[in-house]
Order: sequence, then C-alpha cells, then structure tokens
Amino acid sequence: MGKVYNISKNVGLGLLVLGVSAAVTIIGLSIAYDKQRAKTQGKPGDEADTGSTSIPPTTPFTPREPWDYYRLPDSLVPLTYNVTLWPRLKPNADNMYIFTGHSSVVFRCKKETDLILIHANKLNFTMYGGNHAKLSGQGEAAAPAIRSTWLVVRTQYLVVQLSSKLAVGKSYELYTEFRGELADDLEGFYRSEYMDDGVKKVVATSQMQATYARKAFPCFDEPAMKANFSVTIIHERGTVALSNGKEIDSSDSIRDNVQVTVTAFEPTPKMSTYILAFVVCEFGYIQSNDSNLLIRIWARKKALNDGQGNYALNVTGPILQFYERYYNATYPLSKSDQIALPDFNAGAMENWGLVTYRETALLYDSNLSSTGNKERVATVISHELAHMWFGNLVTLQWWNDLWLNEGFASYVEYLGVDFVEPTWNIKDYIILYDVQKVFAIDALASSHPLSRKEEEVNTPAEISEMFNTISYNKGAAVLRMLSEFLSEPVFAKGLSVGNSNTKKHYFHLLCGPSELNQESDMGKVYNISKNVGLGLLVLGVSAAVTIIGLSIAYDKQRAKTQGKPGDEADTGSTSIPPTTPFTPREPWDYYRLPDSLVPLTYNVTLWPRLKPNADNMYIFTGHSSVVFRCKKETDLILIHANKLNFTMYGGNHAKLSGQGEAAAPAIRSTWLVVRTQYLVVQLSSKLAVGKSYELYTEFRGELADDLEGFYRSEYMDDGVKKVVATSQMQATYARKAFPCFDEPAMKANFSVTIIHERGTVALSNGKEIDSSDSIRDNVQVTVTAFEPTPKMSTYILAFVVCEFGYIQSNDSNLLIRIWARKKALNDGQGNYALNVTGPILQFYERYYNATYPLSKSDQIALPDFNAGAMENWGLVTYRETALLYDSNLSSTGNKERVATVISHELAHMWFGNLVTLQWWNDLWLNEGFASYVEYLGVDFVEPTWNIKDYIILYDVQKVFAIDALASSHPLSRKEEEVNTPAEISEMFNTISYNKGAAVLRMLSEFLSEPVFAKGLSSYLNEFAYSNTVHTDLWGHLQQAVADTPDLHIPCSVRDIMNRWTLQMGFPVVTINTRTGGISQKHFLLDPDSKVDRPSQFNYTWFVPIKWMKNGVDQQQYWLLNKTDTHAQMRVSGQEWVLANTNVSGYFRINYDADNWDRLLSQLDTSHQALSVMNRAQIIDDAFNLARAKLIPTTLALRTTQYLSKERDYIPWASALRNLRYYILMFDRTEVYGPLQAYLKKQIEPLFEYFETVTTNWTKTPIEHSDQYNQINAVWMACSMGVESCRKQVSSWFRLWMGNPDHNPIPSDLKATVYCSAIGFGGAEEWDFAWKMFQNASLASEASRLRSALACTKTPWLLNRYLEYTLDPNKIRKQDVTSTIQSIANNVIGMPLAWNFVRAKWSYIFQQYGRGSFSFSNLISGITLRFSTEFELQELKKFKEENLHVGFGSATMALEQAIEKTTANIKWVTENKADVLSWFTEQTVK
Repeated sequence: MGKVYNISKNVGLGLLVLGVSAAVTIIGLSIAYDKQRAKTQGKPGDEADTGSTSIPPTTPFTPREPWDYYRLPDSLVPLTYNVTLWPRLKPNADNMYIFTGHSSVVFRCKKETDLILIHANKLNFTMYGGNHAKLSGQGEAAAPAIRSTWLVVRTQYLVVQLSSKLAVGKSYELYTEFRGELADDLEGFYRSEYMDDGVKKVVATSQMQATYARKAFPCFDEPAMKANFSVTIIHERGTVALSNGKEIDSSDSIRDNVQVTVTAFEPTPKMSTYILAFVVCEFGYIQSNDSNLLIRIWARKKALNDGQGNYALNVTGPILQFYERYYNATYPLSKSDQIALPDFNAGAMENWGLVTYRETALLYDSNLSSTGNKERVATVISHELAHMWFGNLVTLQWWNDLWLNEGFASYVEYLGVDFVEPTWNIKDYIILYDVQKVFAIDALASSHPLSRKEEEVNTPAEISEMFNTISYNKGAAVLRMLSEFLSEPVFAKGLSVGNSNTKKHYFHLLCGPSELNQESDMGKVYNISKNVGLGLLVLGVSAAVTIIGLSIAYDKQRAKTQGKPGDEADTGSTSIPPTTPFTPREPWDYYRLPDSLVPLTYNVTLWPRLKPNADNMYIFTGHSSVVFRCKKETDLILIHANKLNFTMYGGNHAKLSGQGEAAAPAIRSTWLVVRTQYLVVQLSSKLAVGKSYELYTEFRGELADDLEGFYRSEYMDDGVKKVVATSQMQATYARKAFPCFDEPAMKANFSVTIIHERGTVALSNGKEIDSSDSIRDNVQVTVTAFEPTPKMSTYILAFVVCEFGYIQSNDSNLLIRIWARKKALNDGQGNYALNVTGPILQFYERYYNATYPLSKSDQIALPDFNAGAMENWGLVTYRETALLYDSNLSSTGNKERVATVISHELAHMWFGNLVTLQWWNDLWLNEGFASYVEYLGVDFVEPTWNIKDYIILYDVQKVFAIDALASSHPLSRKEEEVNTPAEISEMFNTISYNKGAAVLRMLSEFLSEPVFAKGLSSYLNEFAYSNTVHTDLWGHLQQAVADTPDLHIPCSVRDIMNRWTLQMGFPVVTINTRTGGISQKHFLLDPDSKVDRPSQFNYTWFVPIKWMKNGVDQQQYWLLNKTDTHAQMRVSGQEWVLANTNVSGYFRINYDADNWDRLLSQLDTSHQALSVMNRAQIIDDAFNLARAKLIPTTLALRTTQYLSKERDYIPWASALRNLRYYILMFDRTEVYGPLQAYLKKQIEPLFEYFETVTTNWTKTPIEHSDQYNQINAVWMACSMGVESCRKQVSSWFRLWMGNPDHNPIPSDLKATVYCSAIGFGGAEEWDFAWKMFQNASLASEASRLRSALACTKTPWLLNRYLEYTLDPNKIRKQDVTSTIQSIANNVIGMPLAWNFVRAKWSYIFQQYGRGSFSFSNLISGITLRFSTEFELQELKKFKEENLHVGFGSATMALEQAIEKTTANIKWVTENKADVLSWFTEQTVK
C-alpha cells in the first residue's frame, strides 16, 4: 500500500493521490519549511546536507556523492514523459489548495549506473514498499530492483538507488505518484485568483522556467534533457484545460466522487522541461481565421468582451509570419495559444505553443489604454514569439549562456514590432530601452561577462541570477552591434542555417569552423519582461563557499541535517503545530535539562566580524569549553545550542576530556535537536558521579540583526555606517552565542575572551584583565580577556564590541561608566545617568544591607535593543531612550524614564543576579520586585518628584485591566506550565511586572517598609549566588515579622501571599455603610465570562484594608472570608467611608449607593479633602465597576464632573485613562460628538490654568506633576477641539518648519505638539517630521517623532508608514511593533494597521514573534477599539488562519483580545444609549 508524505499539516489530510485507495499516513510538515523537512525522508546516514542551517558552515561544503552536485550526471537521457495532473480549484477541509498527479518517464541508459537522479521539489510521494517510485524495463530490458530511495533537498533530487546496474543502451520507465500544494507562489504548478462579478475565481497555471518543472512532477529538469511530453489534465467540469499541444481527447468522468473532465493533449515535439505549460481556468478565447495556424488569445471573458484581446490577436499572426521569413523556418507547432493571467511573476513566458502573460503584457483597450500600453503588448508578444525558434526549437545547453537566448529575443523583438507597426520607428528605441539602461549596470566593478563558465552557474539561485540586465539588455546591444557590422542579411542568413542542436553552431557559421564545439541542445529560459531588468546582482557571492541555504526563516529545519540518523525528536518541530500533539520519549525531547550534570566554569572566546564576508553575511566564530560535574550517572550530555554551526571532530560536534583523574568516555555520536535546542552527546559509557569533565566546541553563527543572542546593531556616524556587536541572552538566547546549560539555576563562573577589530573596544561583565594585539586569519585584531565572573546564570552574561566612548565617575571606589555613541556623550546625553547611578547603587547597598557584588558597573546605550534595558551583571544594556538624556532637548518624561529604568536594572544586581529564580515560572518575583523598588531608588535621587505615588498609575491601574480577565494567570505558575522558549517569553508580561510590583508594595505596606527590607536582607545574604523559589522569600519575611514584636498579621506571610500569587485576579471588596457589611468576590470585567482555571482558594483572598472615615484614618482591617461585618464602617447622615487609602492594597472597592453619593459630593465641594491617589482611585474603581455591571455607567461618568476644578496630575491621568475607553469604543459612532463636547468643557479650565501658570507657555511649571499635567491639558484640549490649542500647536510647528535648526516647542510638550500638528496637517508636515526623525541625534527625540508620525489623518501616509516598518533602514527592528501600535492608536490608522498585520503576519511573526517581550503588545494594541461582532469574527478568523504560523509570545494576548472584544461588544450594546443620553444632557447644561 502506498504511503503519502504530506507537504504540510494543512494539505488535505483526506485526499488520496488520484484515487489511490491507500491508507495515507501524513507526516505533519510545514510548507514554509518543506525544503528542510523533506530531509526526514532522506537516506539514513545521508550526509548530502550535513551542516545545512541558516548559518554558514565552519568549512565550505564539499560534494562527495552524485546527489551532492546540482548538475545531473550524463548517464541517463529522457525520451518521453506521460504526465497526468489534477489541480483542485477549491480548498480542502484544511483550507489548502492542492494538486495530485502521476507521471512516468521513459529514459535511456547512456553509461552504466546503479543510481537514478531525477529532480523533485516540494512534492510528497505515494510510497511503494518504502520507496518513492516504481521502475520497469522497456522491451527486453529487465529493471533492477530498487534498494532504497530518498529525497535530497539541497540539490532537489529524488534519488533511486538500485540493487544492480542499468544496461547501457536499454530503456526503462520510472513511475511516481505525488501530491503538491497549488500555492500562490507563482512557481511550478500554482494558482492565480481573480474576482468575476464579486465571485472569486481560481486559475491553475504554471511557470517552469528556470527550475520549477520539478515542483509539478519529477523530471530531468535541465534544458539539454529534451524529451516528448504527453500531458493529461483532470479538471472540474465547466473549466477548460490547456497545454502545449492541441487537445486530442476530452471526456467526462467521476473521480473521488467529483465530477471532472479528463483532457488529453497531443504529444509535444522534443523540448526542454522549462517550456512545458498547463492551465485550468474558466476563461474565454478569441481566434484568428486568417491563416492555417490555430491562433487564440485566452483571457477573462469580460476582458475579451471589452475587446482587450483584439490587438494581440491582430499582431500575433503577422509577427509569426515575419519570423518564419526571418528565420527561414516554418513555425514548428500546430497552434499558438497566448493567455493573460491575473497573477504572473514575470512579463511573459515563451512556453512552446502556450505562451503565458501578465494581463498588462497581452491585453489592450483601444479606448482606455495608453500608447505605452500598446507598445508594451506588441513588444512582449514579439519577444516571446521570437523564442518559438530561438530558445524553444534550438535551446541553450546550459544557463551560463542565457544571454544568447534572452539577448537575441530582446534584440529581434524590435524587428518583429517594426514589421507590424512600421510608423513607430521602434528600432531606434533600443538605445533607450537596452543600451543606455545596461550601461549603468555594466559600468560597475561588480558586473559580469555575458557568458559565464558553466561551473559558475549551478544552483537554482545562481541560475535565477542570470536573468538580469546583462543577459537581456547587454545581450541585445551586443547582438545589434554584431548585426550592424555583419549587416542584417548576413546575420539573418547565419541564423536560418543555424537550426541545429549545437550550442556554438550559430557563431560557427559567422566566424568559421575553429569556433565549433560539439555539444548537444542549445536552449533558453524565461523572460521576465524586457523592461523589468533583473540587473542587480547579489554582490560578492562566492561559489567556493557553499553556504547551505542561508535563510534565517528556514534555519530551524536546516539544523536537522546535523541531526542523529533516525532522530525523531524534531519531527514537525517548527512554529507550525504538528498534526498530533508531540509526545516526548527521549531525554532530548524535553525542554528542561535533566539534573544529571551541573556546570562549574566556562571559557568562552568569541570573534564577531563587524564587516560582512564575501557572501554579504555578518558572522561570528568562537570556541568554548565548559567544565561540569556529574551528579547522576549518565551516558548522555544535553547542552543547549541554537543556530550554531559546529566544527566537526571525527564526525562529532564536540570533544570531551576528563578533569583530574577522571577518564572521559569516548563519544559514540552527536546530533542537534532543533525543537528543544540541544546539542546531544551520546557517550560510549557512563560518566562517573562526582567527577568533572570538559566539553569543548568550535562553532560559527550569524551576527544577525534579530536582537537575540549575539547580534549586531547599526547606526550612522557622520554618514558612515557603524556596526556594534552586542548581546541579549534573556531568556533563552545565550545558546545562540555558545553551547551552554541555558537555565537560570545552572549557575557557573564565566571567563570571556573577545577577539575584535583593532580600534574597537570590547566589554563584558567583568573588568578587562588583558588586552593584546594579534593577527588572526591575516586580520589585525585585539584580543581582550576579562576577569572571571562570580557564579551566575547564563541569561545575564553580556559582551559588546563597538567604537563607543564612555564617561566615568570618580566619586566612589567603584568603577562606574556610561558608554554610548561618542557624539551622544559629547552632547552631554550620558551625564544624568552617570550622576544618578552611584547614588542609586549606594541606596540599594543600604536597603539590601549588602555590598554591590562586582568590581565595576558599566551601562551602555545601544542603537538597537528589543527591551527597555537588560540587567546583565556589571554590563547593563539599554535602549538609547532609557539611558540618554539631554537637558536642553529632552522632556521631564524622558528624564523620569532614564532614572526609573536605571533604578529598575540596578535593583536586579542583587535581586535577580545575586539571588536568582529557580525557574521562569517565578519570573514575577524577579521583575515584580524590581518594578516595585525602582520607585524607592528614584525617590532617593529625585525626592521632589513624589514618584512613589505614580505606582498606582504605572502599575496598579494598568494591570487591573489585564488581571480582571478570565484569561489572566497567577503570578506564580506551575513549573510544568512554562517549558518552551515561547512560553518563557510569554511570562514577560504585565502580570509579572506590574501585578508583581503592586502585590509586593501591598506586602511592604502591611508589614511596613523596615520589616520588608529586613527580610529581604537576610534572604539575599542566605541565598547569594544561588537560586530560590518564591516561598524562600516568604520564610525570611516571616522571620522578620517574628523579630518585630509589635507587628501583628492574622496569618503567616506565606498563607497570606499564596492567595495573591497562586490564584489569578483580585477581589472587589464591597462595603455597605448602612449595615457595616463587607464582602469580597473575584472581580471580572465581564461578569458573564467563564473562569476555566481552578483555584485552590476558591478565589477568596486575605485582604488588608486601610480605610478612613470622614477624612480620619482608622485601624487597618483584615477581611479573611467572603463576607464579614465591621461595625465601625457603619455610618449615617453626611458621613462617608473611604477604603483602601492611598491604594495600598491590590483590590477594588465598591460601596452602597448612598456612600457613593456622599463621596461624589465631597469631590464636588472640596475634592482636596481626599488624597490625589484616592481621587484617582475613586474614578478608576467607578469606571471599572460600571464595566463589570456592578454600578450604573452614569455613576462612573459622574466622577468626572468635578474635573473642571481638578489641577493635579494623578486624578486627571486616571480619568483620561478611563475616558479613553469611551473614546475608543465610540470615536467611530454618533456618541463621539457629545462626548467630545463634554470633555472640551471639562478640559478648557485646565488648559487655561496652565496657559496662565506658564505665562502663555513661555515658562516650565515648577512641580514635576504639573509638568506632566500640562501635557494632559494640551493634548486633550487639542483633541477635543479647543481652538486656541489648535492654533498654538500649529503655530509652534510652523515656526519649527521655517527654521529647523531652532525648535521653539517646549521640551515637555514636544510629543503632544508633534502629534497634534501632524494630525492637523498633511504631507508637508509629515515629510518634515520624517526628515527630522531621520536626522535626530537624540534617541528620545527620534522616539517622539516616530510616534507622532502615526498621528496623521491621511490614509496614504499611514499606509506608507506601515510599509516603512518592513525596512530596517527606515524603522529599526526594535521599534517596529511599537510603530505599528502607534498607527493602530489612530482611529484612521487602526483598520490599516489591522489589515497590514494580517497580510504580513507570517513575516512579522518570524521576525519578532518568537522571543520579543513586547510582541504581545502588538495584538493588544491593534485590537483596543474592537467592539463589533464583525471585528470579533475577523479576530477569530485571524487566529484560525494563522495557527500554522503560530503566535509565540502573543498567544495569551490573542486570547485576551478575543475576550476583551467580546466584553466590549456586550458593554457597548448595553450602555451606548445611556452614554449618549448622559453626554448629551451634560453638553446642554
């Protein structure tokens, strides 16, 4: 029974190949990776693709076997093919378009061989007794048995190994059945789509040139391998099938319960595979009756009805007749079909008897088309028909002589057009279209000769590269010159006699017998279109170094070729879900390391190349040794390695030696497992427990611009591109830099050596201890060694090679340096960071009661960095915006960001680096802690800012929105829930950072800060250089409580905190002031949502409630049950209760209606009786309680009525955050008008206040919070239509446009003014801002402009900006997702961004989705406005359609987006009428 290997999980699992009723076992393969995955069908031990990854191999690939070579051997020659194909024009159950087929090729054996090599690419075969094909003899020839078959992806072969040799002179038949994807990739057998009266129509068509026939059926796919082809097409009834020959039979049939037509075509003349063609469509045709030859023009019926095919039909016959006379040879076929396709990659293709065209190259409308359109149609037809003789009848031997084929057609096309349109004088135009055009290319040092050596053109890529301006346009120009000096009659005479099968015969006739070189057929390939000019060559491609398909998109699959023969650990391992869940069976199937080995020390040497090599690749090389101790007996070493290519030692990836008296077992075998990112070392015997060993590897990797592992960053310095080699190891990228035990608990000491270009500086975690100049590989380098690190995790290792400068602090014994671009430092942008670093470190030393553990503190600002910063021990890396501050240009917000991020990262030097989480499921403790204490560090250096109050905006209220969803998750997850790199990256989210901070702040509040700090200190001292789980901290805090006699808490720290860390969400506490009753319940934004995640605590919490009555603080109260009564909370009259004072707890508060009324009355009469934090809390709680349907929406809106009197920042920020939800829900509806009018009324007093305070915007407000609130005032006033605001920002921006060197806009208002002015303006404002963005030397200024550019209301500008995000020369990769988010924030930009992301999802995911911590924000940002059923269905459809691609770290964000959209729909449906009524009433008062 035959077994079908599936191209993709989604390729019709149930469809059999042409009715074969075999049991079909589908291997879940991804179309995107099928080239690599087909290797899993390879011959065991097949080394044809060893080392094939996206990274250059350590040494050039050396072909050893026949299938290693791209050129076919000369042992076999095809005679005839019988090909039957059945394209499905409707998608199958998996939404895939496929085709099935069977083919037999009869070939003759010219040289004795036991090997059949035949091209096949992206086909899945029915298996016969474990083989891909069946072989039979012709006539008296007996076919040898097939010993084995396999696919070689690199060279695109099906290999058939025979048990004995074929007989010379005998003929044999090879039969195969197969399946392929009818993809829309414009290659091989593919599909094209178009709309016909609103109905989608599908066309199956083909493009075989140059190496794509092998995608349609197995064939000897070289131009000299000519044969006769008999083609049969099975197609849906009502469609028409076409091929090279005339139809000779057509009959209806039923296949697999489908009504079909079976159409057979006359055999072709002897011809090359690349000019074979077939089409299945619903087109019509028009036909010429003026000659004996059948001439038809095929196209969409509407196009033909409009007369668009008439001109092509009128000129085809005359041009063919002209060529018959010019060549002195009759047209060789019985018909000439030409067909206009909706989707076609080139201009046209000269398939013999069935020429395929782009519609623009064949269709012409005399009423609508231009003269240029008409000329293009005539020229392309003339070019393709010229090939019917020169290229098809006589064909080039190999693609190195392509120029003769295409240059000839590009020259004589002018003669054909001149014959049918003599008044055009078209022959004169060759100097424009060809001669002058190619001069520009051929004047480059990187040009190439017309004829290349055969050995220079081997791979499909090298063949495709020949289709360029040199071959077409220079070929035309040179042949025209030849014709000129010979004269046209002599030239034509030579051509007419040259109708033979010799490659050089044409020139023999012109130059004499000495030029004759007897070879077989002379052939041609395809024409993209004379005017497309594929002239730009890939510079510097070196044939000597065979880089095995350096596509990053495929590296995961390609690394499998270094895998263990028969290794199934990676079957189906890509971002595409396997057909069935993968079941781990072997140790290397698990993502977690076994506990048998523990690393002790690493010696790592790396050499990054800051200039691209001959293949235009940036690489690094290195070697590493890790000494490890054996804890449990094992004969297996698993060590992480990803995207590295290894130097092989005796066939192994590594060398093992023993330490001391330990004897190292021999290595039996090694292989790479891509799914789990391991290098596996299988030993011949077991390691001894307690003994130490050293594993040594040499490797090479790509120094890519992917912001992961060891990567490159680029920037411009006075117009010169500079390259930085830098690193980002967290969470799972150290393995991309060198092989390592890449888990946080696998701590070790690291000795790092960096080899780098002279004139650059190298940095790592430790101080430099040695530096010497050297010469390596004839390159002058410096070798820099660093002091060994303390015992630490791999994820905080770092290295940088750059040309940066630094500034240094001399105020302490500790070496503190700020590194950055020299210009940035010269402009003083590093001074603020240097000034605060020392004091913050000193604060933490006192706070932790622990000395800073290292000898230096380097901080470096990088042009490209994925996150905000990274806490590498001793070498903290930052985005430029997070470290650099210009006192003259930057805003207050920029300054606060710098201080906050520095404080966050330095907090990690102890909490995270010195003491490290055991596993990523407890990430919240690491990041939540730093996110909390960062406020303490900043408060120490900037005490006037009152920064600690801002935690309710930046963390508490922010995370409430996420943690109120049923799709949220607990702070601490179970270890088994967090395994893969994607699951780990997903932990870097709002819950871990912001909820972690909020919950730890609550803990500090009820313990008191001194007790909290005391527990931390003992925790850090006990576990220094070790790893912990979160319960270890609870134990130390409990001890601190025990040591504080006057502190009483109702339960242990562990019991209290387990309820906040082990269950998701938070409670809403409801207080009834009439009865004193108090209760809690799990707060959900959508009360109807279903919580699937169980809780061992039934979603109840131990809640510490600080509260006040009538402005007087009361004793803290603990709510330990779902309900309770607290008599002191009972009030009457005008008394009021306010709970959760200063938002000290992580929960929401609701009251009875009377208490709400009294609180609102207090706000209206004397709002300052409540703290700014509680004013913000009242607003935020009310709006969210209303969304959860716990209070009326109008009650929430009433909390904003007092805002016309409010001048403080935090309440306004809280109000605007909540009102933004209303804006997002209603800015596309009729509600927005009254909403805008109400907010305009509320914001105008604040705008006027700041206008006065700043003396008409000429002074900066004194208070930090006022500097922020003036931004709110200007932003909202302009957005809500305050005319004086609009005039002011437009005036500022116009002044700046008039004098770009002088920016009159106040620094704090720049972001707001830029956005508003660009929103009010058009292309002139946008282009000016873009220019200023490109020229900005301050990163924060560039960031402001980048965000503001998304504010335009002009759709084409927004679409152009979206396209810019695909070009890293325009938008840095680190900024792509945030730029798209900014565009989506714009009501005009949202649908554009959504369409863009859907269309480009596969690319965006591959580039940013696997490890970027901010990637999840892309989904949540784009879907913020989603509030209709249509948008929900689009979102669900997006999820379904991209399951095969994956969502990576955005997986949870997508689920939350669906949940939020569902909640939005319900909320809008239930509240729209009331909201419209309320805003309308307020605006008429």
